[in-house]
Amino acid sequence: GGGGGGGERLRVKQVACGRRHTMVLSEDGEVFATGDNSQGQLGIGSSCSSVSSFVPSPHLSHLLPALLLCGGDFTVALTEEDALWGCGYNEDGALGEASCTNIFLPIQLYPKGRVKAVAGGWYHLFVGATEGGEGGGGEKQDEGEGR
Repeated sequence: GGGGGGGERLRVKQVACGRRHTMVLSEDGEVFATGDNSQGQLGIGSSCSSVSSFVPSPHLSHLLPALLLCGGDFTVALTEEDALWGCGYNEDGALGEASCTNIFLPIQLYPKGRVKAVAGGWYHLFVGATEGGEGGGGEKQDEGEGR
């Protein structure tokens, strides 16, 4: 990876910011995170309350995200295969996951081939998705499905 020592410079593809956390996606597809993690929004698989410097987020990196998006206290990753994964604040169903509990490891919110657009706010997520998955289905748009 490009984030280690040895004089390598990290080539940043994208930066996404939440209320008190920041996520960085490198050109190599690696995800790095810093800040508040009290809701699991860093996707590092730990319930530590905060991280004061950038650390790898391997659970998000292995998804090969094309895009990161942060809400107030959550993070979602849209993969190159149009699947959507998320972690963090979900107590009010912000991520649309039925348990309505915070998510400390990324979970799949939409399967491969479904997501065409994603937008988020402080405590909500809007997803434009096609029916079906794996490349099938029509072009009907979900109305956010409570996300």
